[in-house]
Amino acid sequence: MKSPLSAPLLTVGLPVRNGENYLEETLLSIQAQTLSDFELVISDNASTDRTGEIAQKFAQEDARVRYYRQPVNIGAAANYSFVATTARGKYFKFAAHDDKIRPDFFFACTAVLERHPEVVLAFPLTEQINGEGHFVAHWPSRARFESNRPEVRLAEALAPTETFPLWGIIRSEVLQKTKLLGNYPGHDVPFLSELALHGRFAEVKEYLFLHREHRNRSIRVYNWRRPHETIEWYDPSRVGNIVFPAWRIAYEIGAAIRRAPLPARDRLRCIAATRHWLRSNAAGLVRDVGYSLGHVPIAGKSIRRFAATISRSKYRAAVARSLREIRLAIPDGNDFILIDEDIFERNDISFQNRQALPLIVRDGGDWGYPGNDIDALNGLDYHLNAGVSYLVFAWPAFWWLNHYKDFASRVMANFDQVASSKRVLVFRCVQSRRRK
Repeated sequence: MKSPLSAPLLTVGLPVRNGENYLEETLLSIQAQTLSDFELVISDNASTDRTGEIAQKFAQEDARVRYYRQPVNIGAAANYSFVATTARGKYFKFAAHDDKIRPDFFFACTAVLERHPEVVLAFPLTEQINGEGHFVAHWPSRARFESNRPEVRLAEALAPTETFPLWGIIRSEVLQKTKLLGNYPGHDVPFLSELALHGRFAEVKEYLFLHREHRNRSIRVYNWRRPHETIEWYDPSRVGNIVFPAWRIAYEIGAAIRRAPLPARDRLRCIAATRHWLRSNAAGLVRDVGYSLGHVPIAGKSIRRFAATISRSKYRAAVARSLREIRLAIPDGNDFILIDEDIFERNDISFQNRQALPLIVRDGGDWGYPGNDIDALNGLDYHLNAGVSYLVFAWPAFWWLNHYKDFASRVMANFDQVASSKRVLVFRCVQSRRRK
């Protein structure tokens, strides 16, 4: 039997702040693992609820559990880094206080890593549950992470979907070569990208990870559509600072490519693989500049002149023209589904007597990107059943029509296109004649 001082096979790092709602359920699912050779590091980020009480109870009863409490709120980014740098295991896994895992998760993933030394991360398929723990949906496979080509793995890491493989099991020696999770919105994308550049992943074809969607999830509490305003969750010390979230993500992706142990030819292919992400996030990059300039307390003449140039740019003009085209295509008084990558305000007065609605609505709010075609189609059906009769794509979101193929096929085959330009596509959502 192993000594309590010997290094375990696996370290599980669980950073948490005010997680009393689901923490005990999550800890029980970790304790129930068929592989017992692990340690659990819990870092309580100055919680003000019963989080500490729950965690300390488990630490007192189970010698594998180490509990730490941060004296002040250090932010999620620093708390995630803390549990990673405290780890002693050969392998490492991040855990969230509100997700659950099935009993064979640790065994199945570590077994793959033990058999295949070239694999840097092993992760299972994902099942989504709701706040009450009931089944909602299965998320699709991410098999492209298994490719031997780094540019394919990078493209998959940059895909517009949840970064669930990060909740898999990672080789600690590879984890230590990365910059971990930075203190900026969207930090999981560069982190996942960097891991993917170090080697291929392995997907365990079992639904062992239970991702919980609920209204108190951080991405819901801190509005994902306003990344400049979510900095408090990542790093409270930066609240009030001018930040460039989209630019920071772009920079960190590029830095990860430069640091990765790749031949020159593969490095160039990886750089080329970022083009789609840059096109899809162009609106966010421009928005960063406009937002930041608008929050400079005292702007000199050159700054004000530059800000005026931004406001007269092609981007601003395209937004204005898009508004006009939407008003012309949709009759006054009609609500519509808006897929726009956040270039408009949802309650923009320029829509006049037309209300713009997000595709995925849960708990009365915008739930972000669909996880897959099923989510997108369910969102569409929700609105159709409510009597919404128009669907609008703005140009930054045209990529949806290539990414969500079943969703796009239904839209193109069944709905009348009433406006089309380089800026917007407007569909009337009626079951019109099926195009052949």
